[in-house]
Amino acid sequence: GKGVGINSRGVGGANNLGFALPIDLAKAVVAAILKDGKVTRSHIGVNLQELKELGENFGVDTRHGVLVASVEPSSPAEEAGLKGGDVILQIDGAGVSARFEEDLPGIYSLIAQFPIASKHALKIQRDGRELELSVVTEELTQVRGKEEEVAEWGVTVRALTAAQKRALEVENGVFVTGAKAGKPAAAAKLESGDVIQFVGETATPDMAEFK
Repeated sequence: GKGVGINSRGVGGANNLGFALPIDLAKAVVAAILKDGKVTRSHIGVNLQELKELGENFGVDTRHGVLVASVEPSSPAEEAGLKGGDVILQIDGAGVSARFEEDLPGIYSLIAQFPIASKHALKIQRDGRELELSVVTEELTQVRGKEEEVAEWGVTVRALTAAQKRALEVENGVFVTGAKAGKPAAAAKLESGDVIQFVGETATPDMAEFK
């Protein structure tokens, strides 16, 4: 036989309807693991949405472009100047289109396959005007660092990303993602967006030292 995909999910009671990963994607993952021991993916920090009927509200042809639903704080996309409500028309001169939700994975996959720290041209539409922006990708794990909870303090933190370091103009520390009301962290006026660089007189340059 010949492999065409790998089953990823089935739907009960749907006449054996299921979902599968394309075999080309599976081969690429295997090759990356054999070569580097891991799979790396690029990310720019945008949450995308299909245009569908929304295109009329944004003054664009629903057959062309993809809507930026939101931009992650301190992400490469924010640094590039992307905003929620923008419509991305082109990436590196090639048109992108997501009229329906099923079209979104292809665009995420396109971005994910870019080399880490590579620069890309975006043509967008904002308020009826076309603009050109440049964005530099980051590794997905760098953009979305693993969140850790310090229960006794009532605070959650994660590692600073390269984009956050540039935006906040800091070289080290850990990023506060939340502080629970009534807990020591909140009482000490810690809040989301703060950077902890010292605990007492001990420096906390990264997550390893913070722990």
